[in-house]
Amino acid sequence: MRQFFSARTFRVFIDDTCEPDWKTSWRAPIGHAAAMQERWATKYGGSGFMTRLISQSGFVTSNWRRANVSVVPHFEAMAWPRPPGRSRLDCLNKLRAESAAWRHDGGERHFFLFTGERGPCC
Repeated sequence: MRQFFSARTFRVFIDDTCEPDWKTSWRAPIGHAAAMQERWATKYGGSGFMTRLISQSGFVTSNWRRANVSVVPHFEAMAWPRPPGRSRLDCLNKLRAESAAWRHDGGERHFFLFTGERGPCC
């Protein structure tokens, strides 16, 4: 455990397969409904903010082979008007088809940032 969590060797890869434009859209959605844009910072934007914070840390690597974990930014609220959960399935399928990091280990080291999850009530 000490070796895994060592700050000297711990690296994170941001797998932007599902959100290739996250660096410009993390702060606010582009081209979506005004109601969602108003609520982005307080309700839906956690995935973008967390990805941005991780990207500014000293642990990020652009080489997925050097990474201990991979983080997948996915702004589900931006996928409206798709049915609930559909954009997640689309993201998973895209990772399987296009992400070398995902295909390498079947996504065993990937983490999703689903901060807008509100459960089955929505």
